[in-house]
Amino acid sequence: MGWWDDGVMGGDTPLDFMSDVARVIGAKYDGGNPEVITKARLERGAAKLLRLAQGLTDDDRAIMAQVIGWLFLTRGARLTPKLKQEVLRGIGEDAWAREGDLGRVNKMIAFSSAVARYRPERGPMKLTSKGLFQVMNERLAQVQR
Repeated sequence: MGWWDDGVMGGDTPLDFMSDVARVIGAKYDGGNPEVITKARLERGAAKLLRLAQGLTDDDRAIMAQVIGWLFLTRGARLTPKLKQEVLRGIGEDAWAREGDLGRVNKMIAFSSAVARYRPERGPMKLTSKGLFQVMNERLAQVQR
């Protein structure tokens, strides 16, 4: 399917990478309920997740780092300094944003700001991501006008 939204989790690649994260931290995720990827599992697996991201190249490394960051923020998990640095690196090296897509650029700026100001002691951050069917319904409504 590819990408349906210019947000961090708006495509097949980040959803596939979420499955990889789950596998690395020992969560039983089959693409259904992402809540099995818990704060405790993420924090215990932080070093493994850093190695997972750093073991990838170019676009995959950037997207994986973004997915990891999104999961940590939405679960209220504590990012290690090295992992936070990797997430910010992934945001800064986003190929789609570097191509100049304004929607993606704005999403990466907002996400970078969220990561920079993130304090896990304040609890999980509410980050939104449009699902495929939500985007399809919005576009159908536009066509029908």
